[in-house]
Amino acid sequence: MMSTNKILIAYGSRYGSTAEISEKISIILKELNIESVVLDLKKIKEKHWPSIDEFDAILVGSGIKMGRWMKEPQKLLKKNKDKIKNKEKILGLFVSCSTVLDDPVKAKNEYLDKIMDKLKFKADMFDAFGPVFDFSETSKLGYLTKKLSIAGLNDSGNIEFDPNARNDLRDWDQIRSFAEKFAELIK
Repeated sequence: MMSTNKILIAYGSRYGSTAEISEKISIILKELNIESVVLDLKKIKEKHWPSIDEFDAILVGSGIKMGRWMKEPQKLLKKNKDKIKNKEKILGLFVSCSTVLDDPVKAKNEYLDKIMDKLKFKADMFDAFGPVFDFSETSKLGYLTKKLSIAGLNDSGNIEFDPNARNDLRDWDQIRSFAEKFAELIK
């Protein structure tokens, strides 16, 4: 039996890591009898985005590149900031970024606290998850991005990775815990 609670999971993903996290959270919520709609904000034009009024809660995720959130998740948050500020909707935020690997606290401060300060609201829950570095032949990363990423990982020295493979550096237990705690907020 499905609950009457319905969550919008809206995200912007550059290379697929945030998309995979969003899909996994949706699966976990379904296991907990919570309906969710997963929305790729880059693929769907803004005029076709559903109204957040249709949902009990919203969860917004973004990939981080060059120190920035993607523009589509920011646009969704800005468009709905009054409803979020007034606590009309339960809000969760997450990012997928490499900063987590060296300093998880910095990742939260740089990419979550700053967006909330900028938009003048506070999410009910937020977290930062690790990235995927795909250096395989089928990778969507360009040659220069691959080379720069590999050089950066080599410089950090504390991350084991394969320079010819897909390296999933996300903590799936952390993601599951986040989804379960978010579900508790709306039940």
